[in-house]
Amino acid sequence: MIRSGPRRGFAVSTVSSVQGLRLAVADWAEVLVTLGRVRGAQGAAVKARERLSEALALADAAGPRIVVAAALDALGVLAVGQGALRQGVRLLAAAARLRAAMGTPVRPADRPAVEGALAAARASLGDATFTDAWAAGQALPVEQLVVHAVAIPEDDGATPERADGAGA
Repeated sequence: MIRSGPRRGFAVSTVSSVQGLRLAVADWAEVLVTLGRVRGAQGAAVKARERLSEALALADAAGPRIVVAAALDALGVLAVGQGALRQGVRLLAAAARLRAAMGTPVRPADRPAVEGALAAARASLGDATFTDAWAAGQALPVEQLVVHAVAIPEDDGATPERADGAGA
């Protein structure tokens, strides 16, 4: 352990630089979440998913976990909007699990989009399929979240007929 002299100053400076870099990465991840939401609202789903996936990877590597949850929420809303209902529900469930572990609610500005996506997915999938997708998202290990979140969504239920057999 270095207690004094020029090396001590170097060690302290290095630690401060690393901490500053982590803060900058976290801030950039937050910016990317916002950019992803904007691109999604503009209808540019591919660009939105790119920004959100990058934000998720950065936040997963450097924190904070609240940005991971925000990126998962935004990716889930985007997936539901693209018709990848099960994937969207799984992502939203994973975000909910992370937020519950932190004791943090959905951001007030994000609540209408998250609640709207969940309601749309439940209406299209039916209760049983929705509940299964939610349970799968809640059970997904953290290390698999990034892989599942950045997968290109496939149409998995955005049809006029519900999975439980009820008509549109």
